[in-house]
Amino acid sequence: MITIWAERHDPINSFQCEWSFGSSAVGGRGYRKLRYTMMANGRVLRLGISAHVDGHPVDASARVSIVINGRGRGDSYSVLIPANSDHGTTVFDQPLELRSGMRINFQSFSNTPAVTSAVVSFLI
Repeated sequence: MITIWAERHDPINSFQCEWSFGSSAVGGRGYRKLRYTMMANGRVLRLGISAHVDGHPVDASARVSIVINGRGRGDSYSVLIPANSDHGTTVFDQPLELRSGMRINFQSFSNTPAVTSAVVSFLI
């Protein structure tokens, strides 16, 4: 399992790829090419997310999807936190195949700018 802490104090932002480094990276927010490199072949089996709004469940849904080599994988490889919750998990019907050398990032989609302290984890 790999866990990534995207934000600690700032909100996650829609259409941004800030998960590999947070929003504090200069010019990094939204830059799909900053990412983790797979060191061996593998398959993403599950994806999880937790987040809160000032210590309370999120008041609007938030989604994070996987980005591979700078290209988004859409809703089929994403995880959703429903409104009035603080976590969400997804088990993929078809595992996402990854080869050594592929680069992974995550793209945020949120309807509330107050979602903070967000963590994404994935099982390979």
